Amino acid sequence: MTMPQLRKIKALILSSVLLAGSSPAIADIASGNYLGISYYRQSVEGKLEGENYPSDLNKFDSVHVRYGFFLASFLAVEFHGGTSFPSYASNSSSRTASNSYIGAAFGRLNLPFPHKQINLYLLGGVATGDYTADTGSTNVGVISETKTGTSAGIGVEVYSSKTTGMSFEYFRYIQATDFRSDGVAVGIVHHFSFPKFFY
Repeated sequence: MTMPQLRKIKALILSSVLLAGSSPAIADIASGNYLGISYYRQSVEGKLEGENYPSDLNKFDSVHVRYGFFLASFLAVEFHGGTSFPSYASNSSSRTASNSYIGAAFGRLNLPFPHKQINLYLLGGVATGDYTADTGSTNVGVISETKTGTSAGIGVEVYSSKTTGMSFEYFRYIQATDFRSDGVAVGIVHHFSFPKFFY
């Protein structure tokens, strides 16, 4: 084999690699990734360390970030992470409660309305979070515990462009034996390309 032939073969191989890197198949993988951020208003009820959670500190304002990727056009995996702002008792600014962190992993089923760029979705998985509250009792004081349980939610995304939309969600974020956390969220979601379920 002559040198000019070798050079042609090398050029052909290089061209094939470059074309593969920009092929629709590769781009389709990238289009499955998305990020979002949400404001979440949660309400909690139950027990921490075996003590009743104080009812006047049971609501939190939180910020949650989510990342997801598609396994198929209508099926995705989604991960959440967030933290709350302190909650203050109405009758005492010195008594506070907080949800220092919460994390969750979900399977997600998308039910889109392609021509309207609206996507309804269902989420199911597990979540864990750390909660602390000042009971105001001299005998009990501050209670704190990490709770883990099942998690489920329903949401809708309304797209204002091909890649960015608003999300509205209801969650039962943590359902444990003696504790639950649920609430509503509103946020923004951005896909790195046109969402797979609108193809």
